[in-house]
Amino acid sequence: MDTTVTIGIFIGQVILSGVIAYGTAAAFLARLDQRVKHLEDGNIRERLTACETSLKEREPLLRKKSPVSLTDRGQEFLKNSGSAKFVDENFGELLEKINGLTPKTAYDVQENARKVIELMRDDDRLNDIKEFLFKDGSSLDDAVSVMGIYLRDKVLKQKDWNVADIDSQQSTTA
Repeated sequence: MDTTVTIGIFIGQVILSGVIAYGTAAAFLARLDQRVKHLEDGNIRERLTACETSLKEREPLLRKKSPVSLTDRGQEFLKNSGSAKFVDENFGELLEKINGLTPKTAYDVQENARKVIELMRDDDRLNDIKEFLFKDGSSLDDAVSVMGIYLRDKVLKQKDWNVADIDSQQSTTA
């Protein structure tokens, strides 16, 4: 009889454990269901879009891999700030200033393009760009860097030089 009682107690404990486990699992699933509904009601797509926007705002303007180039954000900044318009409208003058520095390599053009833009910091023609920078929370250094790369590419194209030559130790010829 002891064996029967022992088996009965064991079966009772197994059944009780199963009921407790089932209740715990059911409660867990109910909480999980509430969380999923909360996410669905919380517009997860809007939250993802906000996260993507935040990450994009932190993307740098320049890709530092040689040769330096504009990132997608840098391209947007160039357009939205009016920097491309400024360079395009004043290209003849900017080209003349760069040529006056007698660049011998594509790298020289890159450095001189930045210098020429940098020397124009107080030029009234940059006021619209500065107004954009103020509203955007960006700096004039950001604009100078972006315009410098854009101007470099235009000058190199004008000279029929290759951007890839920036990495070359040899001088390029016009």
